[in-house]
Amino acid sequence: MIWDPSLAVPLVKTSITLEDFLEQLDTTDLLGQDDEGIISFFFEESLASERAGELYSIPDQTFDERVALPSVFITPFVIDTTIVFDTAFAVDLTTDQGERLDSILLNGGNLVTVLDVTFTANEGYVRIDVPAVILESGEELVQEFRFTGNNDPAPQSSSLEGARLILNDDDGERNKFVFNAHVELTYRNTAVSAASADINFSLTDLDWRAVFGDLSSRDVPTASGSIPFDIFGDINQGQFRLTDPRMTLVLNNSFGLPVQLELDNIIAIGNDGTVLPLEGSVVDDPQILGSPSLNEIGESVTSTISFDRNTSNLADMLAILPNRLDYVVNGIVNPGGDNNNFVLDSSIVEGILQVEVPLSGTISNLTYETDFEFSLDSIDLAVDSAAIIINSQNTLPLDLDVQVYLLDEDFEIIDSLFTDPDLIIAAPVDSNGDVTDEADNSTSVTANRATLDNLSSATYLRLGVRVNTSGGGTTSVNLRPEYGLSVQVGIITNFEIVQELDLTSP
Repeated sequence: MIWDPSLAVPLVKTSITLEDFLEQLDTTDLLGQDDEGIISFFFEESLASERAGELYSIPDQTFDERVALPSVFITPFVIDTTIVFDTAFAVDLTTDQGERLDSILLNGGNLVTVLDVTFTANEGYVRIDVPAVILESGEELVQEFRFTGNNDPAPQSSSLEGARLILNDDDGERNKFVFNAHVELTYRNTAVSAASADINFSLTDLDWRAVFGDLSSRDVPTASGSIPFDIFGDINQGQFRLTDPRMTLVLNNSFGLPVQLELDNIIAIGNDGTVLPLEGSVVDDPQILGSPSLNEIGESVTSTISFDRNTSNLADMLAILPNRLDYVVNGIVNPGGDNNNFVLDSSIVEGILQVEVPLSGTISNLTYETDFEFSLDSIDLAVDSAAIIINSQNTLPLDLDVQVYLLDEDFEIIDSLFTDPDLIIAAPVDSNGDVTDEADNSTSVTANRATLDNLSSATYLRLGVRVNTSGGGTTSVNLRPEYGLSVQVGIITNFEIVQELDLTSP
């Protein structure tokens, strides 16, 4: 191709919108627009605690009690009689961490009763009434034993599937397992001597569905993870001071008792390894989640915790250009030791962590570099120098200091084009930070013979850009997807140039 000597030889001609540029940088696929049309970063992650069924357990229980023949019935004389008496018991139920319980609804479990008798009656009958156990049918649990002499009756086992344990005694004291023993002993022509029956109760494999009472405080590992935040790609220096980043925790609590969240382990990790933890009143002050009442069993209560520039240092965290946010959110169930509460085995704290970051704010000395394949297959210039012309049309609210490096096949820098890289002036903005007009820029630089030779032999071009908002990074702007930049680069000489142009992006 032969170019007129008075015209510029085109080296580069390109146009790009901010939306296209950020899509190339964004490795997260989380960019969009907010309601005001500003480019924004959006992220949502579901959170969930352990279920209450994994936090609370009812240990197996064993109760040993003795039913003794009242002394009033003891006689050395041979008689024929039937002795009837009753004995009531209220034994303590052991809980996992000192909970004081009113009642427990069970999915399953077993109650096994063993009698060891020393009565010498000809016939014996013991009925164990357990008002502490209401079966799924609604009836009180009853076990009956018959025996002769001092021969032990066979043990009895009762399923507790669907049963309810009532754990209050007559005085209203909690954690009391109440049962009664009704005894009938028939003596025929025999003396009545001191005797007893030892009762062994075993509650095993208790699988609970709901627990009511005064539940203890305990730690709950709620959620942990990492938010990918590498939306700035190869930009690894400078600051982007965001005006209004927001992070929200929307949490649903179905525990029948309050839950306190600990939010002091949320950390931003910068591209350069900088670590900055979340700070502020929203972290320092306890965050207590509401809880359903006894009239709302099975429901959830929603609480919202908001992080913004007024309640946290979220803007500072994002200013370090993080590639991720690591978080661990821990909870404390019933931190104040409240009474009269409940949990279901399915009770859980779950919700959504939402992050919204509108790209509005000030930019100071952000740097970006990218490499292009480049070749001028032939350039026949019988000159010692040439003028390189750069024209641009800028609708970005950003000053761009541009440098073009010439690289050899090993990506080693062999030259650069500009001694003063202050090439592209920001488009003007109004008081809201929105662009009002296009900024046209034209710059020329003289390339000497050595630079022309290096340009001819270069295998790659490296484009380096330093970005600031107006006023050296002090003017706050909005970044909208339609903003963009068009650039034309060419060479002007006074001689005929024979050139084959090949410019491709790797």
